[in-house]
Amino acid sequence: LYLNDVGRDFGGGEIVFFDEDAKSLVKPMGGKVVAFSSGVENLHQVLPMHWGRRDVLSIWFTCSAAHQHPELSPKSRSSEEL
Repeated sequence: LYLNDVGRDFGGGEIVFFDEDAKSLVKPMGGKVVAFSSGVENLHQVLPMHWGRRDVLSIWFTCSAAHQHPELSPKSRSSEEL
């Protein structure tokens, strides 16, 4: 989630996705959400900043059971808690 705008609050800091046939550039604008999987299908980078401050709220999540929190696992809760 972008919290401020490129060109007004900062310069640079755009996200570039490297697709097989083209590059896609995402310009940061306050209120814009960018969501994508983080595998090799979405190779990307954030371009260098030139001035100002780029404010974002970044969140990562997984559906992998191997990375779940042990106390939040449905297996660790009693039926009364569910």
